[in-house]
Amino acid sequence: MSTRRDAVLDRYELLTQRTFLVLDTEFATSADGSHVISLAIVPVVRGKRAKAAEELYLVMNPGVPIDAATSRIHGFTDADVARKRTFAFYARRIIEFLDAHAQDRPVLVSHTGTDIHLLRTELTRLETAQPDSPAGIGLADLPNLPLMDTSVLHRHLGVPGVTASGVVKLTTLCDLFSVQHGGVHNALHDARATAEVLLAMLLHAAGEFSGRYAYDDLDGLLANHGRGTTLAPAVGMARRSRGFAEPRLPAEHAARHARTDILLLDPAATTKALEDWLATAAACVRLRCRHLPHAAALAGPNHAKALWEPLWAMVTGATEPGQAGTALGALMRLLNPHHASEDHDPTLPGDDPASSPHGPAYGLVPNTTSGALTHREAMPWWRRNKDAVAATIPCAPSGSGACPDCRAGHGCPRDRFYEPIARISTFGRHGRLDKANIKDRLFGRAGGTSTPKRAYHDWTDPRCVAYMVWLVVSWAREHDQLTTAGKHLAQAQADDYHLHDPLLARMVCETLADTVGLTAASAEAQRALTARTSDPAWDALATWLTWREHAAARAACAAQPRLITVERLARPDGRTNPNPYLA
Repeated sequence: MSTRRDAVLDRYELLTQRTFLVLDTEFATSADGSHVISLAIVPVVRGKRAKAAEELYLVMNPGVPIDAATSRIHGFTDADVARKRTFAFYARRIIEFLDAHAQDRPVLVSHTGTDIHLLRTELTRLETAQPDSPAGIGLADLPNLPLMDTSVLHRHLGVPGVTASGVVKLTTLCDLFSVQHGGVHNALHDARATAEVLLAMLLHAAGEFSGRYAYDDLDGLLANHGRGTTLAPAVGMARRSRGFAEPRLPAEHAARHARTDILLLDPAATTKALEDWLATAAACVRLRCRHLPHAAALAGPNHAKALWEPLWAMVTGATEPGQAGTALGALMRLLNPHHASEDHDPTLPGDDPASSPHGPAYGLVPNTTSGALTHREAMPWWRRNKDAVAATIPCAPSGSGACPDCRAGHGCPRDRFYEPIARISTFGRHGRLDKANIKDRLFGRAGGTSTPKRAYHDWTDPRCVAYMVWLVVSWAREHDQLTTAGKHLAQAQADDYHLHDPLLARMVCETLADTVGLTAASAEAQRALTARTSDPAWDALATWLTWREHAAARAACAAQPRLITVERLARPDGRTNPNPYLA
């Protein structure tokens, strides 16, 4: 008798019988539209991505200058392509590559329709009789292939973890399906990642046997997808998402960041040097400059206290969206200068941002260098000023009116400023946690005439208490003090503190899922998500919940006895192993 797994593999073969040609491009922009700089086409044959030798990857001269903003995205400069051939030289090779797979009824795939339209635009230019255009090559020579757009394909497959409408970024899909991405905004790496994401989505579709997301073959999916063909495309012309738009920085301001005498403040910096740094910081706040967090990280170890009040004045004086968030982001780096100095500027060559939104500046690593506020000053300062932080003008949800942290996807400092405050207060004078410190300072009875109040009962901001509990429980688990961890986590859950911080909420929900059941965990996660902010840890909680629920539903479905009545299909020529992932 056939098993469910056999049926899934059979359906996967049906969906991958045709060859997929995955296209991606990088380009330069000019007054007459976009011009290709690099182009990659990665074939997917019988459910497997082709070998590197069977791929097409071309780098060419776009014929127009590459502006600095575009160069920062994909790394190509005018010097890199100065001696390269133009698209006209490679046009015939591209057409022949597409024609070579004609017998396999190929489908042309891209992530968003930008790449399809750009290819059509370049071929159309050749039809306008450019002098160096080879005769007979133009848009009419492009084979008429059906199109697929992986940025919206999830709408027709019920992919969990993403919204049912809208466009999904390639990096988001790679994270959802655990696809390794060799490098964002590299045409070949993007095409390979798109190919792997496509196969993962088709394998997901193969497991749907009924309902609106069930497809018996690829033709049904293509018809429902409705993206048209290469000669009559119905894919959107929306520009590939680059995240938030970076605000334009005046050349004079950008030049100041290149001056080390302003950016780097040595321990013996003069009053004039501090004033110059603060003048640059004020301009950064006004412009929402991406360099300010890095500049604050560099200046913090020696001058955090001197810079604190002037930067706080910039927060309260902000008048436009994104300005308060920019200044608060700099203040967050001053709160823990030892780890803020490890904060990278993603715009500088060879500098990679922290991979986690809760990276070294906000994590479990304790303080070892004095910041702008001591452990005794942090919480009183926050009590006095948290309402002022909440009253600042929020960042814009898109465009250039957002702070650098929002644009980088780290969450707005307006929503996360309590984290370093709670961390400094939690680690205390010695900058570390231990069992006595947790018992004497952080937890205990509510207090009285003979017993001082503990932080758990004394801190007025529930977000700070929740973050402190997360730090303590994480520390206790790392040191195999599971009884202590369980006790404090249960106490925080009983007091509903997990509803105020996504990290603690995730910890509570994971514990409930393992001990009580997914229903209880799902209920608590839904309660916590009502307080969702720009903090990406909330997104991680929502994704965790979606996948746990989906995995549970799949496990329950797989456990039910099934009688598969679909006749097993013949293997395509050349495939000898019943496993479709092997030759």
